[in-house]
Amino acid sequence: MFEKIMKVHPLNNYILEATFQDGSIRIFDMKSEIESKSYYAPLKQDPELFGKVRPTETGSAVFWTDEIDMASEWIWDHGDEINSKNKQIIDNPIS
Repeated sequence: MFEKIMKVHPLNNYILEATFQDGSIRIFDMKSEIESKSYYAPLKQDPELFGKVRPTETGSAVFWTDEIDMASEWIWDHGDEINSKNKQIIDNPIS
């Protein structure tokens, strides 16, 4: 079973901050995904698009468009969990 994403915030430098159903927060650096997978190329070509990320209604993924998404399980498995001690190192969300 996967952990559902309840909230996601885009940060500077193609980083996502995802809050999961259990309350944990993970930081996922998308730079290598954007560089290595062509379907993420529009996020690099249009930085404003990266800022439009949101979770799906089921929490099973985050998405930018109908064609660009990422599974919550991938973010859970490959993201770094943060807590109150290391939260201050995170960049401000993109507004």
